[in-house]
Amino acid sequence: MRFQRAEKLAKDYLEETSDVLGVDQYIADKKRALSERNAKKFGCYVLDVGHRDVSLHEIKMLGLPIEEGVNLAVAAAHEEGKEFGANSTGAAQQQNFKAQYQRYIFDFFKESDEEGETGDPGGHTEKIDLPNIGKTGNAKKNRHSLNYFAVSFGSSIELEYDVVEDGDRSQRLNVTLNSGDAFVTNSLVKSISYRVKKTTDVKQQHLVIREGCLLLQAERD
Repeated sequence: MRFQRAEKLAKDYLEETSDVLGVDQYIADKKRALSERNAKKFGCYVLDVGHRDVSLHEIKMLGLPIEEGVNLAVAAAHEEGKEFGANSTGAAQQQNFKAQYQRYIFDFFKESDEEGETGDPGGHTEKIDLPNIGKTGNAKKNRHSLNYFAVSFGSSIELEYDVVEDGDRSQRLNVTLNSGDAFVTNSLVKSISYRVKKTTDVKQQHLVIREGCLLLQAERD
């Protein structure tokens, strides 16, 4: 596994499809979707970890602190709701169960240098849809599972999310992730798309990456 330029991955896919016959349609559709996704990324290097590699212990461990943190936040919100007389059956008390993520995507975005010597706008994307998130239901009623998270390392990154929740409530969220921050959704979210607006040159005190931003996304597929 290695990082490759997003533009190269998209170009390689187009060249491969002209030579390959008899490929399983499901696999071909997945490859095409990933290629279309990579074509919308600029100033970006991609490492895609698919079905065959998600069993790696190191990959499985990535989401544990995020899942634990989400449930601690939910428990704290439930306690606060009880203090102020909120309905005890509300969503605040719902535990989020561990998701079985089928895909991890590591995107390394170059940081912006628009005001510097190069004038490089840095890593960014066009709007990218994640069509499979929210399509699988839960086996038990009111049992929420996490279906997507994004966590950043390095420079701060600005994202825009369009989210549709259960009941067709739509929201546009502008999110800035500093190094170590995460954006998480659960199975109440039925549709989601995102856009990387800008990879800044703003760095936190405790750096894990010298420059640029590594954005890790895990999703149900």
